[in-house]
Amino acid sequence: MKALALFLACLMLASGGATAKHVIKAYYNGQEATVTGAKLKVGEPFTVDLYVTPDRSVKAAAVLEETGGPEAYRLVSGDSKGSIVLKKGGLNETIHFHWVLEPGGEWVDGTAPLNIQYAVWGEGTEVQGYFTVVEAYVSPERYEPPAQAGSGPFNAACLLVVALMLARRNS
Repeated sequence: MKALALFLACLMLASGGATAKHVIKAYYNGQEATVTGAKLKVGEPFTVDLYVTPDRSVKAAAVLEETGGPEAYRLVSGDSKGSIVLKKGGLNETIHFHWVLEPGGEWVDGTAPLNIQYAVWGEGTEVQGYFTVVEAYVSPERYEPPAQAGSGPFNAACLLVVALMLARRNS
């Protein structure tokens, strides 16, 4: 966090302060941020996306971070968590930051905010911000992925009945 704050301070000194009209949106599981009242189980995957649609050629930096105590979320895939991610884009080129995370079990039975800090700069402009994407309650329950189609006793029984009907028909 201190590294990004220093990085952003340097950008502000170099930017000149011109106004930009970038569109910046963040999502938790497809819901526009900030999402409150979400409930997650340990090991339940979810997505966080940040989209920057700039009005000119720019560079963007984003950091996905947690506040306080032990880490509540473990990175499953996507951009790195807790460190600066840099990307480039331009007019009609949306910059996409993407994370897939899950509660790791280090923090349970409480609310764990997940925050994004970002900066967008280029061609004499600079925009920065910081906000909470989701405030999720992390339940101590373990997540059980849904059963895959074609598995389980019901599907096996159906396959057996179909096989017996075909065998009877062919005899």
